[in-house]
Amino acid sequence: RPYEKWDRFLDYNLNNTVCVAFLIDGTNSMRFYIESVSKTCSQIARYCNSKGKQNQFFYGAVIYRDYAYTRLIKPGHEDRNEYFNFSKKINDLEKFLKGIVVGGGGGDGPEDWLSGYQDMLQLNWKKMGAKVVIHIADAPGHGTMFSGVESDMDDEHDEKFPLVVKEAAEKGILFHCICGNYKAMKSFKKTKQIYEDAGGKYFKIEQMDDSNMKELENTI
Repeated sequence: RPYEKWDRFLDYNLNNTVCVAFLIDGTNSMRFYIESVSKTCSQIARYCNSKGKQNQFFYGAVIYRDYAYTRLIKPGHEDRNEYFNFSKKINDLEKFLKGIVVGGGGGDGPEDWLSGYQDMLQLNWKKMGAKVVIHIADAPGHGTMFSGVESDMDDEHDEKFPLVVKEAAEKGILFHCICGNYKAMKSFKKTKQIYEDAGGKYFKIEQMDDSNMKELENTI
């Protein structure tokens, strides 16, 4: 076949794409984390390119807040998530993150991990190649088994959130999670359990607190 070599090149090229998505809580307490990711974008790109010169890297992001709760208490003024579809241009991701205005949240503690995961799964993932999510949060997700809070809404999240976690595992998405507050650890651990039970291959949780906050940029 005259195009056999080209076909093999395309197969190799597609298999060596790497999509890296930042999934970040966008409420007020997360300002430092979002600014840290924004400031390290160029370093992230240099590091990725130096460690995987044979790969093509694409960068995306989802900033979630608390749509689930605010739609109940502030109908018509509920929180909205923001997203940045995958692009090779990490400078555009940096601009996106610099333009994020932190805020929102329902004041009830947990945030809406469900809508964050749903939006993350809707990004323009490449069909082939590696898929990585860096999830940064300092508040738990809704759902009694994730936060301990009991309500009809939390029952809904107990039912729906495991489904999107399983979908992420089935898509082969790998997770590196940064827990910015001990209150979020229960959610991360429960999510990891669901993910691994669904056959997920990699889900690491790293704790960040006041004692090692300066190491955040190196961790990212």
